[in-house]
Amino acid sequence: MAKQEKVPILKGIAESMANRPFMLLTLAVTLMFFGFFASSSLGMYLNIYYIFGGVEKDASVYVGLSGTLWKLSSLAALPVIVLISRRFDKRNTFIASMVISLCGALGGWWCINPELPWLQVIPSVLYGPGISCVLMLCDSMLADVCDVDELEHGARREAMFGAIYGWFTKVGLTVALALSGLLLVCTGFEVRFGADQPDGTIFLMRILAVVVPASGMVVATLLMCGYKLNAARMAEVKAALEKKHSSL
Repeated sequence: MAKQEKVPILKGIAESMANRPFMLLTLAVTLMFFGFFASSSLGMYLNIYYIFGGVEKDASVYVGLSGTLWKLSSLAALPVIVLISRRFDKRNTFIASMVISLCGALGGWWCINPELPWLQVIPSVLYGPGISCVLMLCDSMLADVCDVDELEHGARREAMFGAIYGWFTKVGLTVALALSGLLLVCTGFEVRFGADQPDGTIFLMRILAVVVPASGMVVATLLMCGYKLNAARMAEVKAALEKKHSSL
């Protein structure tokens, strides 16, 4: 790498973004997080003002419980994710994780229920393994992209791929958090009304709390279906790189 020719930054960005597997992976991760965080405030306000009628103390107990179960399910899933990815390929494991998270998003319609408040922890239990799987696999899949890129173009560009990936995900997260407040306003929600929100406001909040994250996960899953760097392909790439490196 120390001997390879320096590439101007704009050219490097253009060449990196022309890499199809890289852009599919980057957009899939970005859209998944975008959908999830864009709806984050809706879930919080539904918990307080719909499930618990504006009693923040009771709502906070379930916020803490949901967060704890999220972390526990994430940790419990890690060794399972490793085993599954080795057996069924990283791409397929990634897609399976999206499907699990999608079940959590869709389940929110039934789990946000004032009569059974404990149901709201179920989506968190499903989100945990799904999102942990993405976070665990995406760096490894970026490494695969770098290997394929080296074989095709004769250069290593980890820094450029990492920078573009980081830029997309951070901008997506920032926009999503800004949009979460806007979505809440668009539903007609106003804190001063407490649990007595205008007709249709709670219903619209529930719709958006399901549709927004689910849409991001569906599109992310469809994008990953076009990601072709499976285990067989990467075995060929690694063998070709080893042969190339041994001849230098």
